[in-house]
Amino acid sequence: MAARAQQGQGPARRLAEGSRAPSSDLRKWYSHDPDKFDEFSKRYREELKDDDHAEALEQLKDYAKKGKLTLLTASKRDDISDATVLKKVLDGK
Repeated sequence: MAARAQQGQGPARRLAEGSRAPSSDLRKWYSHDPDKFDEFSKRYREELKDDDHAEALEQLKDYAKKGKLTLLTASKRDDISDATVLKKVLDGK
């Protein structure tokens, strides 16, 4: 399941509906295999550069500057989840 952003009510919650989640094809390929995490991270970062993702990403960065932004994931291992990649991107890493 994709990482989700939450910050009170309104636009941030709507962003959580997948506008910056990894594509279905990427999630299926990755299947949370730890050996594939580095490649998953690289591919997901590329996806985040497309127009739809980039706009949502900028909005998330704006929300993060204004206060606490919580990223949620349904992954059993958050260290190899899309939320981990997204957090690093939001942190400029």
